[in-house]
Amino acid sequence: MTRKPFCIRLCMFAATLSILTPVSLVGCGGAATRNWTEDVALDNGSIIVIEREMQFTESNSLSGDTYSSDILKSQVAFRGNLSALPAWDVPLLPLLIYRDLDTNEWVIVAGTNSCDVWADRGSPPHGYWEFRLRANKWVQVPISQHSDNRRTNLLVVFEPALSTRHITIAEKMRIASAASVDARYLKVRTNSHVPCAKRD
Repeated sequence: MTRKPFCIRLCMFAATLSILTPVSLVGCGGAATRNWTEDVALDNGSIIVIEREMQFTESNSLSGDTYSSDILKSQVAFRGNLSALPAWDVPLLPLLIYRDLDTNEWVIVAGTNSCDVWADRGSPPHGYWEFRLRANKWVQVPISQHSDNRRTNLLVVFEPALSTRHITIAEKMRIASAASVDARYLKVRTNSHVPCAKRD
């Protein structure tokens, strides 16, 4: 199976950029890194600050109209009063952070834009993975009812290069709106299905 993206184009202006930079048209690709901090709104109305790092490879078709990326590294580190918490470091696209008040556990829900990654990680029909902080370690667990139907609260569009190193909640909403982010990345929907074929 060839690698291909689904649901969200991480590069929202790939075609435009290819016109402005014709050199990148011919098999434009390679490794890229993005580092930034962002504000995250929690259920209780408080705001925490996290630090993000994304490393990925990216490529366009020769015409520049098809963008794809493979995540090599994806890290979320907590700052401020939560800086003692361990960083989450899984090569997926984090979508949602919250604290489960029933268990007092921190939760991260992540997705992917790669059918290969989706297949390699068990082919969940909804395309989400849940991680909970237990005994100071991030543990993958089945997606829970607590996560279902929650609106996501993390930045999912980091291409082209971020214009600022810190992303406010208002800026995050503006970026998502301008990029026409797929609904699956704006809200966790466990009744949805990813457009990928399972391997034989």
